[in-house]
Amino acid sequence: MTRRRARPPPVTSWPGICTDLCNVGVEIVADQEVVVDGQLVTSRGPAGLPAFCAAAVVEQFARAHYPIPG
Repeated sequence: MTRRRARPPPVTSWPGICTDLCNVGVEIVADQEVVVDGQLVTSRGPAGLPAFCAAAVVEQFARAHYPIPG
């Protein structure tokens, strides 16, 4: 895994890969089900799918440069 940003993004993740993410300098946010950093949306696992989908949809459409029809 390589780091391409000047500031590592805050993320939440599956517990099994937290150590790997910390090793590349990512900030782990353990007390949130979903973390949004710009266009990056992360969650802790399958149980967080409803919150992940809601956050992803809201963030992506809220930031879109195109009007949403309807």
